[in-house]
Amino acid sequence: FTFRENSAAGIRVSVSCSLEQGDLPVTIRWLKDGEVLTADPQGAVSPHWPGLQARLDVDVRFLDAYSSLLVIPKLNAAHAGNYTCQATNAARTVSYTAPLTVSVPPRWVSEPEDQSVTRDGDALIKCQTEGFPPPKIIWRKAHGAAPGTYRDLMGKSGMQQLSNGSLLLTQVTKEAEGRYLCEATNGIGAGLSKVVQVTVNAPPRFNLRGTNVSVGTGGHAVLRCPVTGDQPMKVSWHKDGRVITPSESYR
Repeated sequence: FTFRENSAAGIRVSVSCSLEQGDLPVTIRWLKDGEVLTADPQGAVSPHWPGLQARLDVDVRFLDAYSSLLVIPKLNAAHAGNYTCQATNAARTVSYTAPLTVSVPPRWVSEPEDQSVTRDGDALIKCQTEGFPPPKIIWRKAHGAAPGTYRDLMGKSGMQQLSNGSLLLTQVTKEAEGRYLCEATNGIGAGLSKVVQVTVNAPPRFNLRGTNVSVGTGGHAVLRCPVTGDQPMKVSWHKDGRVITPSESYR
């Protein structure tokens, strides 16, 4: 028996195992990855038997004394593995093994979400999937005002795609802000994609160091305090540790 190569998840699969010769009685049983599928040689499942047949939802049928049929009603990723048909009589035991691979479209393990990060900080945008063959993940960033225009992030400074598909942004600047697209494909189905927004928050920052200003008695002095950062932002002045309130002396 053989399984179709890269069988798609969701289909029905059946294979038969037949003996060409041998003295009766013959016991035929099925195994998956070395573990017996059924407890009873004739395929009956005991309610106390924690076997694979119940867990995997497979059906073993005996057609006659020399042949058996293995049926998987609805294939899924858990069915992938090596299946063995084993036949035993008084003379000897023989077996034959065939691999079953299951093609599974990508599905989310950790779906990307919008991120808010402080400037000069780090951000991790998760994009983890599973499937067979293993999905390929590509990250892109929106470019320009036109919707749907994205550019690959390969080789971009401060942006690293991890082995699990997630994107790590390090020492982020305002230029890192924008829409990011994660795509996962493996040739099975339509694949997955999601767009998330990364917002970079800029805390208050003084653009100049403090300077000394000299002025004569009765004169006027202008002290400048240029600050950058996201709004809303409140700027206050202090003298000798006390907040300065507007008055005739201070404006």
